[in-house]
Amino acid sequence: WLAMELTKNGWKLKPIHKQIMLSATYQQSHESNADNVKIDPENRYLWHYQSRRLDAEIIRDGLLAVGGNLDTKTMYGPSVTDNSIRRSVYLRVKRSELIPLMTTFDAPEPTQSIGERVSTTVPTQALVMLNSPLIRQQAEKLAKRIAPIPGTPVKESIQAAYRIAFARLPDDHELDEMQKFIQAQQKIMGGPNPMNQEKALVEFCHTLLCLNEFVYID
Repeated sequence: WLAMELTKNGWKLKPIHKQIMLSATYQQSHESNADNVKIDPENRYLWHYQSRRLDAEIIRDGLLAVGGNLDTKTMYGPSVTDNSIRRSVYLRVKRSELIPLMTTFDAPEPTQSIGERVSTTVPTQALVMLNSPLIRQQAEKLAKRIAPIPGTPVKESIQAAYRIAFARLPDDHELDEMQKFIQAQQKIMGGPNPMNQEKALVEFCHTLLCLNEFVYID
């Protein structure tokens, strides 16, 4: 049926994309249902949205955007190294100097043509998010963006971080848990004071960037 709609509109892609995206199937939630799982565990009949991990380039761009330092204005020009703040589409591809973050998240192998990307879920991806200097750097930059004005409650910083990272506000449970997390971090660092609060906010921001919600579309 979709193929017929495509030909009917003169093989124009935009109308068919619009039709798909406005359909009830496309707009479904990713929430599962035990009864439906028994009937169709592979989701062949598209009764819920299938969670999808972002591509490596989008993950890197998202990290830079959250840190507030993604260069979205400089267009075209020569390729750049991985320490650049330009979009990942401009990264230099060199077989002898592959970028660890990109290869970990299944960036295509440059030695051959690939018709469809694979999307793996392996422990090294979580380890990279925990230990990569880039992720840590962007967590520090995000912490500076949400740093509270003296006298304002820390919950406002938590809400600001969720808006930037996830485009939503935290629910009551998340807000309470993150407040407890920040307090616990301050205690580990020697007690509540401005310097320790700043360090605790970095740990909180790093935790947000390591959540599945940052690298998956539900």
